[in-house]
Amino acid sequence: MAKSDAATPRERYRAQVRAEIKQHAWEQIATAGASALSLNAIAKRMGVSGPALYRYFAGRDELITELIRDA
Repeated sequence: MAKSDAATPRERYRAQVRAEIKQHAWEQIATAGASALSLNAIAKRMGVSGPALYRYFAGRDELITELIRDA
């Protein structure tokens, strides 16, 4: 059975949440600088717990690396 290239609803949701996290991260960097980037602050703005973001990024360093890759 060949695997389809279409994203599943779960994969689309995960990509959407990751994009939202990155958007909040860029906003935080724009206002306070990269040194002030905080996953807990992003989580608070999104209305979720801090540990919930670790489902999407292993930590602050991974998020920053992803932002640099996207830039």
